[in-house]
Amino acid sequence: MDRRRFGRSESLKRGFTLIELLVTIAIIAILMSILLPSLGGARRAARGTLCSNNLRQIAVAINQYANSNADAIVGSPVTSGKAAYFDGKFNGISVQGWDWCGPLAAELGMTGPGEGQTDATEADRFKRFDWYRSQIKTYSCPENNITAVAYPNANDTTWVSGRMISYNMSTQFTSTEKDPGEGGTGSTSVRRKMKRPYKPMLSLAGTGHLKAIIFEGHRYVADPPSVPDFDKDIKARYGGMFGGTGPWYDDNKELRRTLAPGEALADIFTGASDPRYFAFRHGSRRPGSTTGAANSAIGQLGFLDAHVEQMGDAKATNPHYWFPTGTTLNTNGSKLDTWESTKKDFESACKTPNYSVP
Repeated sequence: MDRRRFGRSESLKRGFTLIELLVTIAIIAILMSILLPSLGGARRAARGTLCSNNLRQIAVAINQYANSNADAIVGSPVTSGKAAYFDGKFNGISVQGWDWCGPLAAELGMTGPGEGQTDATEADRFKRFDWYRSQIKTYSCPENNITAVAYPNANDTTWVSGRMISYNMSTQFTSTEKDPGEGGTGSTSVRRKMKRPYKPMLSLAGTGHLKAIIFEGHRYVADPPSVPDFDKDIKARYGGMFGGTGPWYDDNKELRRTLAPGEALADIFTGASDPRYFAFRHGSRRPGSTTGAANSAIGQLGFLDAHVEQMGDAKATNPHYWFPTGTTLNTNGSKLDTWESTKKDFESACKTPNYSVP
C-alpha cells in the first residue's frame, strides 16, 4: 500500500470552514425571513376563513330561527327579547332585549347557564353572557383577543372584563318605528322612514344579498380611542351588548372611522390608536395601530342570504346594507349625516332627498 497516497486521501476528509458555516447560517436566515411572513399570512388567512364560516353559520341560524318563529328576526325587543326589554326580566334565553346570541344558541340545541329561568340575579345574567363570549366558538372571531369592560363598571364585581363580543347585529332590522310607549322600540335613526309599517320580520327586511344582518364590530369605543365597552343594562338601548345602527352612520360605535383619512378627527388625534381595528380585524394592521389608508381595516359581513363578504372599512358603510328595502333616507335636501368617505363613495344615496333604499 502507498502510505503517502493514503495520507493524502485522508487529509481531504475535513469539516466545514468557518466561512462555509457562516454562509450556511446566512442562507437559512434569509430563507426564514422570506418564509415566516408567508406563514404568518397563511395563518391569518386561515383565521379569516374560520371567521367567515362563523358568520355564515349565524346567518343560516337567523333564517332557521325565523322559519321556526313565525318569520321573526331574532334579537329584537319585540320578538325574542320582549320580556327583557319591556319587563326587565331575564327569561332564560335573552339576557337583554337585543340579545340574539342566547335565542340562536337555544334554536341550535345548545344549553347554557340560566336556561329555563324566568327570573334571575345579575350574577345569573352575567354567567350566561360570559358563556356566549368565552365558550361558544361560533360567536368568536379567532382574530379577536380584545378585552371589553362593562358600562357602567364602577365598583361592579359581577360584570367583569373579558373578551369582546365579536359580532354585532344591525338594529335597523330588529327595531320598530313605533314609540316605546306604544309597544315599540323606536326608530334607531331619525333618518329612517318606511313606506310601509315595519316589524322585525325576515320577509320585510328586503333583498337578501344586500342586507348585512350580522357583521364584525365592537359595541362602543370613545373618542379619542379607549378600551371598548358594552352597556350591561337589561333594558339597554341602541343594541345594548349585541348590536347597533351599523357602520353607515358617523355617530355609530360598531365601526368607528373618526380617525380614518379624510374624517373629522383624523388631523386632531394624530398618533392615537385607530378604533377601526377593534371592529375590522383581518387586514395587515391590528388593534392599537395608528391611522392607515381608508380601507386598511378589513372585516366581514354576513348577509341575509347567508353569503359572507370581506371588505374594507369604507366600502362597508354602503347605506344599502344597513336598512330594510323601502326605507327612505331623509337627507332634508342636503347630505346624509354620515362618514365623509361614504358621502363621496355613495353620493346618490347620501345626497338625494328622500332616497329610497333598494
